[in-house]
Amino acid sequence: MKKGLRHIFPLLLLFAALLSVASCVGINNLRQMNLRSGKIVNVQFPPIGSRALAVTVQLEIENPAGYVRMSDISGVVRSKDLVLGTFTADDFAIDAHCDKEYLFLMNLTPDDGMSFLKVLALLKDFSPDDYVFDIDLRLSGSPSAKGGRYQLKDQPVRALLKNFHP
Repeated sequence: MKKGLRHIFPLLLLFAALLSVASCVGINNLRQMNLRSGKIVNVQFPPIGSRALAVTVQLEIENPAGYVRMSDISGVVRSKDLVLGTFTADDFAIDAHCDKEYLFLMNLTPDDGMSFLKVLALLKDFSPDDYVFDIDLRLSGSPSAKGGRYQLKDQPVRALLKNFHP
């Protein structure tokens, strides 16, 4: 992998860690889960005409509780005065009473005023203390139920990066 891409990993890992943020909401199953680790296994740069970067993350999750499905996942990453971009993620389900690895796909899109070059320049001196994110998602304990909507605002990036490595 190119040396210049190493600077983007901290931000990409932040997005992968969104699952651990969901444990702050009121579903007891999520509170019992342990997100052991995560790593980026694929980064696909956008095709011509698109701005969305596709990132696949491998997560190791221990779940002593019941089934949980997350859907309609979206959010924003920003500093105190600058929106870096938005993210969306594919629906994601965690099996009941298991300890296994999952693949999680996210799409990252720089804000209209940001180019990939600007984002990469900001990431050169990346400090997770300087960034927060908002997330909006649905959580359900059943594969067929739509689930309740949850929103978290101003979540610190620093808290998410402790279990992750590139």
